[in-house]
Amino acid sequence: MASKVKLAMGGIIGAVMLVALFFIPTNDFFGIDSHSSESPPPIVVLNNHPDDFEINPISCATRSDFIEFQFDIANKLDKDYLLEIHLVQNNIDDQNLSRQAILVKTVAGKTTFENYIMPLESNMNTCVIELKSSDEIN
Repeated sequence: MASKVKLAMGGIIGAVMLVALFFIPTNDFFGIDSHSSESPPPIVVLNNHPDDFEINPISCATRSDFIEFQFDIANKLDKDYLLEIHLVQNNIDDQNLSRQAILVKTVAGKTTFENYIMPLESNMNTCVIELKSSDEIN
């Protein structure tokens, strides 16, 4: 009888601990920085032409003094386009710390892989990949 009570108490304590861990923000609890190597920064994609160009973020990796953006762009159209893409580092308040524009040539019906490195801003919290404009290539 006593072993059944101990087993039940252990199950209850275990369930309470699991519920508590579910509701505790683990990044704050374990001291993990939002853009440390253990926890890569989140990537936000802003695309005003989703039916024409599909942007798939692959990674936004931070190194000691730079950040590496990796993403694919699928051109769903039947013509080649030149895209103006902005790579942005935002702080925790979603304010721009750094913004760099790049031009990416996309081929009709194909997917293009992009890898871009830029200096890391110290208070960076979020990576943003933003499609600003597209121009048909003749």
